[in-house]
Amino acid sequence: MQAVSPMLAQTAREAFDSPDHIFDLKYNGMRIVGHVEDGSASLVGRGGADFTAQFPELADLAKHARVKRALLDGEVVCLGEDGLPDFNAVQNRHGKRDPLAVQAMMRRHPALFQVFDVVAVDEFDLTAGSSSQATQMQRLEVLERILVPDGSVRLSPWVDGTGTDLMEHVLAVNEKAGRQVFDGIMAKTKGGLYYPGARGEGWQKVKIPRWGNFVICGYTFGTGWREDMMGAVVLGTPVDGGLRWVGCAGWAAPAPA
Repeated sequence: MQAVSPMLAQTAREAFDSPDHIFDLKYNGMRIVGHVEDGSASLVGRGGADFTAQFPELADLAKHARVKRALLDGEVVCLGEDGLPDFNAVQNRHGKRDPLAVQAMMRRHPALFQVFDVVAVDEFDLTAGSSSQATQMQRLEVLERILVPDGSVRLSPWVDGTGTDLMEHVLAVNEKAGRQVFDGIMAKTKGGLYYPGARGEGWQKVKIPRWGNFVICGYTFGTGWREDMMGAVVLGTPVDGGLRWVGCAGWAAPAPA
């Protein structure tokens, strides 16, 4: 089965409601296309790199598909100590190559594959321009029929028409966790087609705002090799005489070799 680059999204300024759209979560993870081929599977990143060895708990992806061949689009997320997606954990696992280090990180920060789309099934290419192209809702229907979600492979949840409610949920989860568990939401046109490697009009990302004037309320420690270092500052904004949590601002650094 021929590899494809994952579809990209345009940017929307703010969350909205629309009967013509579905909305799902924008994870703080690693975009992956899962290749299922006659009982075996591989995990391919946006740039074409193979990340199968870094996430051995996802090696049985083929067992989660009711077909012989498929391309499954989704996000690999790694869980923090609170059981919620943690982008620092993804970064820490991303650079690991040594098998012992991979196993140690797998136990500490297990990975999940949140599948939200299907690009191809057996001999059928579902992308735009093909003879078997399928709309967003048709692809979701196919995905729900062929995917066997269980354990580390999951079907990403979505809601119909109510993007503002989903964004409020994202903000509430992030506030309770004290960090950016989710990066925002995705708005997808129900009749939209899948354009590999392109920013199709059918997908819009609504990210949590990352700019403004905020009060520094505290800081968090990093995880993994950065556990003895500052991970991020906690930010708040004045509301009704108090402060409302709005997110964390961290920094990125290369992992030690």
